[in-house]
Amino acid sequence: MVIDGAVVGSPPVGGKQPTLYLSGDPAGCSQAEILFEASDVKTHVLGAEVGTASALKLAYSSYQKASRVLAALAYGVADASGVADELLKIAGKRGGSYLTETDYIPKTASRAWRWGPELDDAAALLRDVGLPDDLMRAASRVLHYWSDARDRELTVAEALSLLHVDPGLEESGDR
Repeated sequence: MVIDGAVVGSPPVGGKQPTLYLSGDPAGCSQAEILFEASDVKTHVLGAEVGTASALKLAYSSYQKASRVLAALAYGVADASGVADELLKIAGKRGGSYLTETDYIPKTASRAWRWGPELDDAAALLRDVGLPDDLMRAASRVLHYWSDARDRELTVAEALSLLHVDPGLEESGDR
């Protein structure tokens, strides 16, 4: 019996309730749920395929953690440039999370041709003020995958398909 488990959320301290996502053998998932019934850890079974819980965790944590790093870099460069207060005012106007705005993915793809150079400029500014530029350069590189989507109307699935990497091309450096 094999199950996969992944915790999303803060430790169960001070009223916080993380969720333990489970996948794999249904009997094993049921046993795990029973183990956590009397705890502050909520459980949620995603299905019978082992690896689903881990995939969810990595998908969420990649966004959540990388977006915080990006926020720190954005604030750092704004602070070094004397515009941190203005950046906070702009950011305060946004209420939601880009992660919930999946309809924006195709729009991002169609605008990537002009956003990439902006991120290259942002990377240069980060470097100029003594902050790491790697993440910004990587984001610009990802936008390059959408170079064929310039000003096109795409579905989410079409936009995401353009991001898929051919391992042979990636290793050779062609993509």
